[in-house]
Amino acid sequence: MPALAPGDSERLLRFVAEGESFGGDHPFEGEFLTQLGRLVPADWISYGECSGDGRDPHFVRQGDEGFANGIDWAAVMAVVEAECPVFQHVQQGNFAAVKISDFVSRRELYRTPTFKFLLQPYGLKDSLELRLASPRKGE
Repeated sequence: MPALAPGDSERLLRFVAEGESFGGDHPFEGEFLTQLGRLVPADWISYGECSGDGRDPHFVRQGDEGFANGIDWAAVMAVVEAECPVFQHVQQGNFAAVKISDFVSRRELYRTPTFKFLLQPYGLKDSLELRLASPRKGE
C-alpha cells in the first residue's frame, strides 16, 4: 500500500480529530458525510446499516438526497447480489475497503448488469464500499 502524501496525512488526521463534532444523534448523520466527501471526493456518499429488519438508519450526504431516487432497489439488488464482486466480498465477511475496479477491469465492468442498471444511469464508473464491524443492538 502506498504511503499517504503529507497533505493527505494532515487532512486525514484533522478529519479524525474533528470527526465527533460532525455527527448528530447518529455518528454518520449531520455534517459527517459532507466532511468525508471533502476527504475522499465522490459523486455520491451514503451510509446505511443492513440488519435486515427494515428499520436500519440510512444517511446521505447533504445535496445527494435525490441522487439515486430512480433506482428500483428491489430489482437491482437481485442483480447486484448475483454478480457484483464488491457485494460478494462483503458477504464473505471481509472488512477491507474495496472498489469494483479491484476485481474487474473497466472493460469487464461495462459488460455487467451492475454497471448497466446501477452505475451507468447515474454516470458512475466505480463504487467504493467499506464494511464496518459493530456490535449487534442489545449486545
